[in-house]
Amino acid sequence: MSPKKAFYQQFESVAQLTEYLRAREIPFELIYHGEHPPKTAQEAARRLNLGVDQIAPVILVKAGDSYYTCIKLGDRRLKLERIGQPLAQEVEVPSAASVERELGVRIGNLGLLFDWFPVILDQGITEKSAIWGGSGLREFTLKMAGRHLLKAHTVRYIGAIT
Repeated sequence: MSPKKAFYQQFESVAQLTEYLRAREIPFELIYHGEHPPKTAQEAARRLNLGVDQIAPVILVKAGDSYYTCIKLGDRRLKLERIGQPLAQEVEVPSAASVERELGVRIGNLGLLFDWFPVILDQGITEKSAIWGGSGLREFTLKMAGRHLLKAHTVRYIGAIT
């Protein structure tokens, strides 16, 4: 992915996304939602007729000079102090302006497969038989089993971050 693209456009095409998932033997479903991706877990749940606990938002956080990608369940609130404990650093959610200034990219909807930074998973997300989240393509939501996040990422930490 070019560093000047918005985060949500991680893949160039459905074929590229499909190849990525199949190469990792990750069963999945893509749900087309058009040009306007949901902006919140609540909006995604409403559009997909799901409980918000089945939506998996991805949040970029910063600890010192390092960024991390956090994936949590939509009905839980991120607790920065819990993320900071295993990292032994204070953690913050950076502003969109600071991310654009430091990384040269605009924050959009981060996908479940977003892999620029180490990944931190919320406790329990890998036990979900199905989660829905960003696909890395603007027009699609990705459905997959929570346990398959472990096939898609090198996970830095799994624990209580909410």
